[in-house]
Amino acid sequence: RRFATSTMACPMTPEALVKSCQENDGYETPELNDQLYLHFKGYQRIENLEPYTQLKALWLESNGLHVLEGLSHLAELWCLY
Repeated sequence: RRFATSTMACPMTPEALVKSCQENDGYETPELNDQLYLHFKGYQRIENLEPYTQLKALWLESNGLHVLEGLSHLAELWCLY
């Protein structure tokens, strides 16, 4: 049985990003975070990361990502998991 991926996808909303920061001892203000833990969330698309300009490490493993895009503005990014 096949499921439509659009109904199973979890959107990477600004609110979900802030919630993830708070759950992982980060900051509510996006620019203050240098790490962002987004693994095992069911994301299929990278979006809404524009305010996270100081990220040095980004955890995205075990999501449904098919393309790595939306990261070019993260000039400080050193580690992508």
